[in-house]
Amino acid sequence: MNVFNPAEPVQFTPEGPQPLVREIPDSAPYPAQALGPLCEAAEAIATITEAPIAMCAASVLAAAALATQGQRAAETLAGIAPASLFLLTVAESGERKSTADRLAMRGVRAFEADLRIEYDAEVDANFDALEVWKAQRTKILGDKKSDAAAKRADLKALGPTPPAPIKPHIVAGAPTIEGIVKHLPELRASLGIMTEEGGALIGGHAMKAENRLATCATFSAMWDGAPLDRWRAGDGVSVHTGRRFSAHLLVQPVAAEALLSDPMANGQGLLARFLTCRPPSHIGGRLRLTRDAVAEARVAVFADHVRSVLARPLPLVEGTRNEVEPPSVPLSHEARSVLTDFARAVEKAQAAGGNFETARAFASKTAEHAARIAAVMTTFADPNAATVTDETMADAVTLADYYATEAARLADAAIVPPDIADAERMRKWLLDSWAEDYISASVAAQRGPFKVTDRARKALTILQRHNCVMPAAGEIVDGKPRKEAWLIVREVGPVSGFAFDARAALERNRKTRPHPILPIRPTQTSQPETGIGGIGGIGSDPAPLPECEPLKAASTEAAQHETAPSASCDLDMWRHGVSVGGHPLTWTGRVVPLAEWHRLSDWERHGPRGEHWNGLTGQWEDDGGAV
Repeated sequence: MNVFNPAEPVQFTPEGPQPLVREIPDSAPYPAQALGPLCEAAEAIATITEAPIAMCAASVLAAAALATQGQRAAETLAGIAPASLFLLTVAESGERKSTADRLAMRGVRAFEADLRIEYDAEVDANFDALEVWKAQRTKILGDKKSDAAAKRADLKALGPTPPAPIKPHIVAGAPTIEGIVKHLPELRASLGIMTEEGGALIGGHAMKAENRLATCATFSAMWDGAPLDRWRAGDGVSVHTGRRFSAHLLVQPVAAEALLSDPMANGQGLLARFLTCRPPSHIGGRLRLTRDAVAEARVAVFADHVRSVLARPLPLVEGTRNEVEPPSVPLSHEARSVLTDFARAVEKAQAAGGNFETARAFASKTAEHAARIAAVMTTFADPNAATVTDETMADAVTLADYYATEAARLADAAIVPPDIADAERMRKWLLDSWAEDYISASVAAQRGPFKVTDRARKALTILQRHNCVMPAAGEIVDGKPRKEAWLIVREVGPVSGFAFDARAALERNRKTRPHPILPIRPTQTSQPETGIGGIGGIGSDPAPLPECEPLKAASTEAAQHETAPSASCDLDMWRHGVSVGGHPLTWTGRVVPLAEWHRLSDWERHGPRGEHWNGLTGQWEDDGGAV
């Protein structure tokens, strides 16, 4: 028997908003107590500035590393390494990066001021010495009584040109690699690359496409303590050994994301050498606004100690004036055991499915980071320390573990394309800061995270593809009807328990419109042709469409517009559910605008109402027989 039974209608559940990026967990609390001799300074700066403790700690670590790296080296599980640290701190504008860093670097700046005083005196002395040297050289060369051999002997006894004094600079803000290497002969052996505006370095000449590879390679060599060479056609070849570099770059998120997602910086291994963190913002909660004399005194003590360590003579290679060869701080047996256990745990965590699977480059250097941190803290507390203790190593391991966790956390965020990141920022702003149900590109540009309308529109378009917003042209946004508008989907569940109240949204918009824009009062619609289930141009005569009572117009002008369906008709309209845009659904789940709904036949709206087509009798039948 050839009988066709249409499938029972299935309730339509609209697909909810799709996540644009994997949720990045919040940063773990910074283990400030593990800073050992640096703890009081970091907490004091955090108290004064009310900035995140992780940011203050990074500045303190950088200042301490700069002070100690020329005095001692670090013993690692693989041998001897510089006690130098590279740090990268990501924080929003207004997070008081500059204030915190200036407090931490106060001792460094005081030492540079001391160097400038000495330098000025040395410049005058060098000028006199150079003039004497030139006069003697001229006299030797002009002596007509001396033969060539005698002149060479006299020139050798005179010696080389008196060298210019060492420059009084130990910190560079936004240097180029070329500039650093070129001036190494006249700079101290222990240097710092510290900047409160790291974006100037990341987005500057040093990181342009044609210079990026050389910059990454040279930065890596600086961290490694490797020789730095320079090959130029005009200047010849120069090689510089015995240099130590520490770095701290404070950058805003937009600049950091460009660096963290740079395949060259990742592939070459530069980012694995940085202790990176992005602490939660404190903006909006800094309400103390009072001075703290105790904290200020602790910062002063820290600055004086940094200055005193920097003033210690550097262990220079014999016969040189700016090549260091610092002795290492040996690990005690207990400290080595702590570091070894940590290295094994980190190695296991790099396996597939492990915590550090996505940050293997950094994780592979985590044990060395811990050893360097331990050497810095040990030397800062006592430049003549005999060993690194197990307690200091335990603290260093705690800090290294924090930075490894941060590296894994930020590695997930770094792979997000910029346009998706924009859309995610827009989504969060819509949900957290925009109270209306609808938004337009122009209003989003005026009030939202982006000030360019095209950028806001692009973000909203991406959100539409992910069902986070739905097109709603003509809706009221910020008190005005907008040709281009979107409905914000704040939460979605099954239709029966849908969180969005479509009726309330429609009612709000009807009240705020200048005049009601209502659907046309329905009339009897054309009937579909006879056939099987309306398929192939065939169908039965549907029941007449129920009449809807007209909604009384609010004014004479409004009366000229269409009227809305009554409550009884609304029940019929919402029988099969409601879309996220507040529109009714047909029995098949198709979303239909209100105006189009009244042009549909009863069949198109509600389907066969449980009847089936009997091919033998040629009639629609229900369970009790022919219709």
